[in-house]
Amino acid sequence: KRRYHANVSLEGGSLNVIGPSSNNISNEPIIFRGPQYFDSNTGNTGGTGSYSKQGTVNVSSPGGSIVFDGEVTVEGFVGISSWNADIGPTSTIKGTSNTNITLKNGATIFSEGDVHYENFVDYSDTAYGIKLVGVKNSSTGTINIVLDNGHIETTNDNKKDTSEAGIYIENFAGDINITLQNGSSIKTNGAAIMLKNCTGPITISVESGCTVNSDIIVNSETMILTKDQYGKLTESKQQSYNTSTS
Repeated sequence: KRRYHANVSLEGGSLNVIGPSSNNISNEPIIFRGPQYFDSNTGNTGGTGSYSKQGTVNVSSPGGSIVFDGEVTVEGFVGISSWNADIGPTSTIKGTSNTNITLKNGATIFSEGDVHYENFVDYSDTAYGIKLVGVKNSSTGTINIVLDNGHIETTNDNKKDTSEAGIYIENFAGDINITLQNGSSIKTNGAAIMLKNCTGPITISVESGCTVNSDIIVNSETMILTKDQYGKLTESKQQSYNTSTS
């Protein structure tokens, strides 16, 4: 396997990581690895100046395009984030940003966090597959996320952490579109999708046959899904929201 140690800042460009699938571009699986939780004992997730407190890929204005295609595994305690630890935990999505994220043909984000140990000098890092946090009332544009036989899994090295999320978006006033199709999955101890203080048009679509093992929550409203005992949808669901929250 090929492993790439990554701290990528996306600022209006395109990042394409292609592993083997039906194409002949890559002949071996790829691990695209950013900072792990054990690299990050300098403060809570978000950081205050340590390079290790970044996601594997960090989105900055004006956004850009991210495609993980084929047998690619993105590893880190946060897969895709919206901060740059060089400037502390301040959001890097400011003004108008247009961000497109696609996981397809088996591509996976695997995020692993840790817990705070009372008797040790340690810092907790919550696992997020995708965590994009804007600036309240000023971050606009678009966020499009497509899982097309793509997968997100979050976990904790020690115990269940209900604050995890597969996809977490907060303080965004633009259009948000999230689509799961072709057998995609999100598995987490927290919310599969959590949108908080997002005030623009929102559309979430989950195709029958996709697996979502926990809740999809949009501004405190839980999306109703019809699933079997394993979390696989037995009916497709699409829901649009156009509300504002304080």
